[in-house]
Amino acid sequence: RESTAPLEVILSRGRSRSRITFKRPCKKGPALGISRLSVFRCVPGSVIGSELPSYPLPNGERVHFYQEGAPIIDEVEVALHLPPARPLTLDQAAQRRLPQSKVGDYMLKPPPGVLPPFIRLPPPLCPAPKASVNHGRVLRIELTTTVASVFKETFEDIKPRKPWLINKSVFEPRRRESDAKAYLDTEAIEKAALAEDVSHVFSKPSFVTFFNGTCASGDRAAMNKRLRAAVEEWFQLITTCFSYYSGSTSGYGGEGIYSMGLNEWSDFTISSGVINDDAKAKGEQCNPQGGATLRRTDVDGVFIATNYEDKSSDAGGLQSQFMRHEFVEACIRVAVLVAREEDSRVPGADITDGNKGGAVDAGRALQVYLREYVERHVRKDIQHDPNDFRTSYLYFEEVDTCFGKYHAALKAMYNAYRLREQGAAAHRPKRLNPSGWDLLMKDTDLISTVSFAVLRLAMMQSRMLCANGIDRDRNTNLTFVDFLEALGRLAHFAGIPSMEELTAAGFGDTLEWH
Repeated sequence: RESTAPLEVILSRGRSRSRITFKRPCKKGPALGISRLSVFRCVPGSVIGSELPSYPLPNGERVHFYQEGAPIIDEVEVALHLPPARPLTLDQAAQRRLPQSKVGDYMLKPPPGVLPPFIRLPPPLCPAPKASVNHGRVLRIELTTTVASVFKETFEDIKPRKPWLINKSVFEPRRRESDAKAYLDTEAIEKAALAEDVSHVFSKPSFVTFFNGTCASGDRAAMNKRLRAAVEEWFQLITTCFSYYSGSTSGYGGEGIYSMGLNEWSDFTISSGVINDDAKAKGEQCNPQGGATLRRTDVDGVFIATNYEDKSSDAGGLQSQFMRHEFVEACIRVAVLVAREEDSRVPGADITDGNKGGAVDAGRALQVYLREYVERHVRKDIQHDPNDFRTSYLYFEEVDTCFGKYHAALKAMYNAYRLREQGAAAHRPKRLNPSGWDLLMKDTDLISTVSFAVLRLAMMQSRMLCANGIDRDRNTNLTFVDFLEALGRLAHFAGIPSMEELTAAGFGDTLEWH
């Protein structure tokens, strides 16, 4: 409520927040955990106001008060004291009527022949009583002070603490088991995986025919070089998107993991913002994000063309599903479609020759598609570089100590859930497969704490990059160190509170909170 003059209201004595001052307009909306006093005008004849106490303000207006978020207490109306009249004389201004005014006059003008009296001012604090009276008996209080030694001198030799080394931690086997032969995905392993995927893509006669149709015969060498450079520049984004959409959306039990079906491919293209059936039906060429618009049938045609396996190709792959190198090929094909759609809508874009079915600079088209569509519209947690979590949260002494404390139990759990795949050999696999991971999440009831997509994302991002994109065992299953990293990522995604936070919230342990 706006007020022309400051208004101060005392709710109760000896209580916190008992003094409310109206100096400026109050903000709308109550604040949680803070008491607020609302004031509204008393309207004569109001049915509601007739049953509520009203209070006068200095300006003569009567109002009602309502305190939000406070206990119910009895209201006591305090009558307002009228201010003194305006002083008209010097004596009134000096308040000569106060009791101390006579003392001042006596000190300033003492009687003749009498010295000015010495007035002893009271001490700021009263002296402590020497005795206290309790039921008529005098109790003598004596204070005693006892000093005891609580320190004990020792002369034991303190051994220097050895620095923590990752080579002697639980993460040490990763250096031997990963293709990078290191604790992170290095630039060398990314180049090896890139070369492997590009070689598979260009070994398919169907893609070579498609690529030759996008450029003139004299420019094929330069176009090929620019396309390989574009794939190398955006290879990390391509692999992270494939890792998520090929694993996080697959069914429970790991069926179809690390292979992208038609539904997963449609989800990816919709997330990147290139599909808009409604806009196409209306004859428009622009989607809500402002870029080119493709129909679902266009990207479905890309899926069919990419998934076609040439008999003379050694790329391998599954029927009606993408492998990693096929996902790279599909992104190139969609980028060409988008470039042709944009150049037909915006002449002079300098990616195509201006014709909807003409030549296209596939390298520039792929850069524009990945930068303006995929990187801009796909969720940031999907584009997350796996190395960032390892350097920021995983490879630390505290994490190594925690894993070392429960190492035996975690190792037994890892071995127990290494399930045999249906139709595979009788012996169990050496690594934890997606079926075992899903069953572990179900048995521990973690699947009710976070979404299934988050559980699968933690698993997929914990794997080290493998150069051979066709090896399903190394690209799908988890080593023991990968399993530990997946648990760490899951704890990071789930936001499990610490023991101090659980205790403050009234829970005994994590199981009770869960």
